[in-house]
Amino acid sequence: MTDASRKPTRPVSVPDDRAVDPARQSLSLAEVTVLRALVNHSPTSPVGLQENTGMSRSWVYRVVQRLLKRRYVEKTRSRLDPRRVTLVPTEQGRAAIDATRRRK
Repeated sequence: MTDASRKPTRPVSVPDDRAVDPARQSLSLAEVTVLRALVNHSPTSPVGLQENTGMSRSWVYRVVQRLLKRRYVEKTRSRLDPRRVTLVPTEQGRAAIDATRRRK
């Protein structure tokens, strides 16, 4: 294919995740479920979230990663055993759950 036969392409604008205010984004049902479980049973481990939500390990992991990225959850590692992780909701996460309760 020669350059003359190619169609010109337009640049595509991709939003930068850092520019989006996470507080203004809506929560998915899975995110609300995990965040509520954290608010009600905090601090807890990912295994505790599995038990409290009935979600699979991989699904809990994905949802927690999204909540960490949005700063709704904090993760701390045990000093004695770095494989152990404790999850707690942040003030922003608690506020998001309070906002979902007020909307009802």
